[in-house]
Amino acid sequence: MTGAQKGVLHTHRSLLAGVDIYARFLLNEVHSFAGVSPEDAVKDHHILPTPFFHLMGFIFFNACILNGLPAVIHFTADPVELLRMIGEYEPTFLLTYTTVVQNLVRKGNMDMGSVKVMISSGSRLRREVAQEFIQLYPSVKYLAQGFGMTEVGFTHFPLLLEQCSVDCVGVAAKEYEQKIMDLNRARECLPGEVGEVCLRGPAVTAGYLNKENETKEIIDEEGWVHTGDAGYVNELGELHLVDRIKEMIHINYKDTTHRIFPFVVEKLIL
Repeated sequence: MTGAQKGVLHTHRSLLAGVDIYARFLLNEVHSFAGVSPEDAVKDHHILPTPFFHLMGFIFFNACILNGLPAVIHFTADPVELLRMIGEYEPTFLLTYTTVVQNLVRKGNMDMGSVKVMISSGSRLRREVAQEFIQLYPSVKYLAQGFGMTEVGFTHFPLLLEQCSVDCVGVAAKEYEQKIMDLNRARECLPGEVGEVCLRGPAVTAGYLNKENETKEIIDEEGWVHTGDAGYVNELGELHLVDRIKEMIHINYKDTTHRIFPFVVEKLIL
């Protein structure tokens, strides 16, 4: 546990905005990249990967309802069961999370059937795992990462129609403002410089239920949500996540304080 659970408050407006942003990405980017015509979009099944009390599942579920897309409920990380459902419902697109990708890699070279596009979310997908997946499942044209959290909805999507970059979580949707603040929250970072990802937009939370202090910690006076995720933006505007700030290791060595992310240590060991 990382502390007491917090109830994230959303309004009718923020939830509908989140659903609309995700649905447009699904219909305009994913279907276009996968070659699904508007006429066939209402026949293309979507496997819902998380429960509806999780914002990822809630937004996906409502995007399907509001756009008339067939939805199949599937809340398990078991790769065998997932592949069985893929064979039965023949989805073109699969929204999933890192654990499922890792389990599919461990399972080995199996048939992903109709799936052409996969997007992993929830936690950072290591480049080595992504590359191994692509080798094992060549029928999947594109494996990418996206970014979102309960407090802000889906905020970043890969540029499927323009470029492919496994390392990043895509670019911020046009409805969001984004900035990377240095870890002392004193200034905005330059491109390539690691800092805290901050977001502002129509789908962000109104705060935490009955937790005024925690709300002030995450939402500043200008309405920016401080995500607690460390990352940087490259010259193309793509966001690269590094680690959670709370997981950062503080080391005092020869009267000098150093900040080290576990990701850096893990990368060196690998």
